[in-house]
Amino acid sequence: MPNFTQMNGQSSFDWGDFSPHLFWDVDRSSLHLPEHGVYVLAQVVDFGLQQDWDLLKSLVSKEQLKSWAVQAPSLDPVSVSFLAHCFQLDRSAFRCYSEKPSATHFWES
Repeated sequence: MPNFTQMNGQSSFDWGDFSPHLFWDVDRSSLHLPEHGVYVLAQVVDFGLQQDWDLLKSLVSKEQLKSWAVQAPSLDPVSVSFLAHCFQLDRSAFRCYSEKPSATHFWES
């Protein structure tokens, strides 16, 4: 059971409730919702477990999750399909689907 309380739409909870491997590359104490929501959503759908997705859904409204999903600069193609199905959107609505990152050619720099 997650340890969080809802106050005025702002959630405070224990980041330790998420799988440890999701946020290995950042200081968890520096993460804040909704400011880092796009990053958190991308980590959860690309690398998380079902329990991580369920926890995120319990913390954030469906409309907020949808907003973060379409803004994400990069998502795995399977994650895009999953989110498109969840939110009844076309895949082309996602930033990561319509704006592919440019290829970097290190040998030409």
